Amino acid sequence: MMSSKEEKRQRAVPKFGSFQPKPTPAPEPGPASGEARKPAKDRHGDPGGESKRHHDREKDRDRRRSRSRDRDRDRERDRHRDRDRDRDRERRKDREQHHSSREDSVQVQPKTSTKPTLAALTINDNFFIDKKGDPLILRYGGNDRSKIPAYYRSGHGKILGSKGHLILHRDGPRDLFSLSFSREGLGSAFRDKALLSQIRRTKSRRIKSSTKPPPPPTEEFISLVPSKKRKRGQESPSSDSDSDHQPDYRSIYGKAKPPPSDTESSDSDISDSETPEEKKELSSAKKESITLTRHLRSSPTDVPSWLRLISLQDALFAEDTGHSRPRTENESKALAELKLSLYQEALSHLPSSSHSDEKDGLLLGMMTTGLQVWDDKTAARKWESLPQKYDITLDSSFGLWRARVDWEMGRVGWCTVDRIRDMFTAKLHALSRVLSGVEADKGVEICQQILYVFLRLTKLLLEAGYTERAVASWQALLDMTFSRPATAASAEGFEEFWESEVARFGEEGAKGWGWFVGSGGDELPPDPKFDDKKDEVDVRGYKDPYQLWAAMERRRAAKTRMPARTLDEGTEEDPFRVVMWGDIKDFVVWFPAEVLDTAKKLVVEGFAVFVGIPSICEEDFVKNWRRDPFLAPKGQAFRPWETSKRENTESVEVDLSKPPPEFGQQGGDMAISPELLFTKEGWFKCLDSWDKTHPPEEAQLDLPWVLSTLKQLATDHHREELAEIYLAMVWLNTDPKSTKKTAKTLLKQYTTNIRLYNAYALIEDSNNNPDLAFKILGSAVNLPQSQLLYNTQTWLHLLSPRNDLALIALCRSVDPSLSQPPSPAVLLKARSQFSTTIDFSLSSSTLSTATTYAESLLLLEYLSPLPPPSQSAEPTSPTQGNITPALLTIKSTTQKFHSRSFLPSPSPHLERLLQTASRLLYHHAQTGPYRPAFFLSTILSYLELFPSNTIFLNLLSWIQPPLLVRDPVREFLRETALQPGHDCVSTRRFAIMHEVNNGSVYSTRNAFEAAVGQRGAGKGNGEVWRGGL
Repeated sequence: MMSSKEEKRQRAVPKFGSFQPKPTPAPEPGPASGEARKPAKDRHGDPGGESKRHHDREKDRDRRRSRSRDRDRDRERDRHRDRDRDRDRERRKDREQHHSSREDSVQVQPKTSTKPTLAALTINDNFFIDKKGDPLILRYGGNDRSKIPAYYRSGHGKILGSKGHLILHRDGPRDLFSLSFSREGLGSAFRDKALLSQIRRTKSRRIKSSTKPPPPPTEEFISLVPSKKRKRGQESPSSDSDSDHQPDYRSIYGKAKPPPSDTESSDSDISDSETPEEKKELSSAKKESITLTRHLRSSPTDVPSWLRLISLQDALFAEDTGHSRPRTENESKALAELKLSLYQEALSHLPSSSHSDEKDGLLLGMMTTGLQVWDDKTAARKWESLPQKYDITLDSSFGLWRARVDWEMGRVGWCTVDRIRDMFTAKLHALSRVLSGVEADKGVEICQQILYVFLRLTKLLLEAGYTERAVASWQALLDMTFSRPATAASAEGFEEFWESEVARFGEEGAKGWGWFVGSGGDELPPDPKFDDKKDEVDVRGYKDPYQLWAAMERRRAAKTRMPARTLDEGTEEDPFRVVMWGDIKDFVVWFPAEVLDTAKKLVVEGFAVFVGIPSICEEDFVKNWRRDPFLAPKGQAFRPWETSKRENTESVEVDLSKPPPEFGQQGGDMAISPELLFTKEGWFKCLDSWDKTHPPEEAQLDLPWVLSTLKQLATDHHREELAEIYLAMVWLNTDPKSTKKTAKTLLKQYTTNIRLYNAYALIEDSNNNPDLAFKILGSAVNLPQSQLLYNTQTWLHLLSPRNDLALIALCRSVDPSLSQPPSPAVLLKARSQFSTTIDFSLSSSTLSTATTYAESLLLLEYLSPLPPPSQSAEPTSPTQGNITPALLTIKSTTQKFHSRSFLPSPSPHLERLLQTASRLLYHHAQTGPYRPAFFLSTILSYLELFPSNTIFLNLLSWIQPPLLVRDPVREFLRETALQPGHDCVSTRRFAIMHEVNNGSVYSTRNAFEAAVGQRGAGKGNGEVWRGGL
């Protein structure tokens, strides 16, 4: 029972639905005085109770103070409750008025259930449903932070299913997260090495989607624990959970076993309950990674499997992080650390004493990947300890030496011209010793390495301002290789020839070292050179002294493009202009007679790379040289917008038509073909005039020396592969009269060279002499392999445009007497002959002939009579041809290349054929209606085979629709073209220029930074650095 004193202390608790004032409790009957409330013992007196009464009064006083404080707290709590009731009552009234206003226009339905409906639960003025989302999320990588109200996450950062805590940090417009297990540090999760290593050790688990139907929307509570029926007699739910994790020792099935762990149970569930549909969800990269991991556990010394597993990490990482955005710096570093650990694990299974190309490949991959993670001091320590740790020498592995040199040239504080020059000369001496004792069939690779090192050395001297030494080194190498005496067994007598200062290779009147020895050294040196007074800078034309100083410096620099002789004027001011034999003797290599023929071919290709002109050689080593960032040829990539802006400001009329692509692509990545060398307007070109690619303010070579060297190689030393390039250089940089003279000289020397006849005809057509061009082509059609000339005639008529004459010219290859439009029989004969020749040429691996006849079949299908408009897949006009069947022939030829194992390795012949098809597609789009989607899909299919082709990339940028949220060009660059294996300087140039023309200042800056970054191909290219600055 409750005493009367406790009943007075008990407060009446109001109900939530009542808002009346609290009832006052009725007073209890009893004595009104305090005497009546005293105990009987106190009323009757107590001789020793005075102190006890004093103690009771103190207790009563403390009790009253406590009750007073309780009443104050109760009053404050009641005030808050009243305020909350008023606010809830107002919200309920507004909500009822809102629902009543919405239901006035709707027929009232009888109430059948007391449960609220789904509409009643979801309708709220504070929320709305967005079914489209924000399309700019993919572009900017996150939501618009200014439109998101402030919020916080409950649980103090705890994450369901994890022991760590969530930490958010901003990286530009994106909100990234990391996990912290110690509640210390705010770095990204990709920087946490312990977390990354734990992820690698943890066995992945897949979460199956539940087959149970989802809970109804009216359910107020969703249990995260599976429901279980409680056994009779159990009191608390905790007993269920405890009994689930403890063995039942009274089991009738024998000895009790503890339950499996979470990992074991989940793995067993996955292995037992995975359906075939769920197994298909694994990507091919993950399946291959799982297979390789299992294989390497049993065969840890399988190096190709290790390399394949490491190469798969990019695809696996992209699947985890998503392809819709570029990697952040932390993600790139985390991926590099993961690859580095795999390289180190692979090397740990190989014996340290083993030496093989596979081990060198692992070491090269480990060092190149580690340079993305290590700082400068750590990298230097790793390079120094590499030979001792893995029992190798850097001279034994050319790839490791090349990676070391590239890294050293990137060290700003350490790199000097003298140090890098000494590294190159030491490598040249080492390779020369190896070449002297190797057999002829094995010396090809050594010669390629020697020419590569020599190219790097002379390019370094040229870019550093030592132009005279670079040119002198090439003159000495050319003389020792092509003009050596027949009796010379070494370079001992070359010093006498050089110090005599007679005309050297590429100079006017040069006869060579062999002529000098044969004449007994009686040859006289050329006359001394004196400054021309006409070239003096007019001081009166400059008001700014700095501009006058710059003009004088450019004039003086122009005089240093060639090595001077002792008697030349001005050598007393700069004695380094006179190059002695002692200055270059460590740079020049002597090739033994056993490898001299191979060396001549390599020297010719190396000289073309040095001066920055294209080559018709299609071997892999030449393409690798041109893709090297330190050797890549120059282009017009970072100057066109200045001229375009100047032209736009000077012109009054505004042209609203679509501008053409950027056709000037000097130094681009493409397959060399005649139309790229001898076309002035309307199509891409891989070679341009010298003044456009070598402006006066930049270091450059002497053009007369370059032309004279090409002439001497092509005519005096019978290098027929240079004849077409030499003719193109003369046409672009001299007058038409000199061009005609040069063409006749070359045709007189190489009378059966079909490419020279074709080049001369294209030159005359570009000079507005079409009749002379057709006459030249018709005079050589009786020569072998003349189908190229018929194709050129067809193109000239097609571009006129005269499609009827183009079809007649093409069908004359099967019927020379044809003078009128061909009949269906002639068309059928031509189609059959072209197809048969393609198949036979592919079977015999004569790919150049196959691509020539494939071009003929392409033009034949395009120029054949058009089908009815109802049967045409693409829109056409009378000036256009049938583009759909024409491109189908290219698709069929590509499949034949693939079936005969010419793909997926890049074939320059197929690349040249696809360039021709893209030229026809562009011509079709310029002469009538076309579907941009068809154009775009065709170019993308070509880019899948050749992702770094500059022509395809520019056409893709030209055809893309403007103002797209998802730029297909950026996506292709990010996902394919700029990935390792396809990334090169020309692709970086295109990416930068695409941002210049279509992006903003910030995107252009990011493109430059990515090009010269740790993973960018433009890091070692001076042109990209100058363009960025």
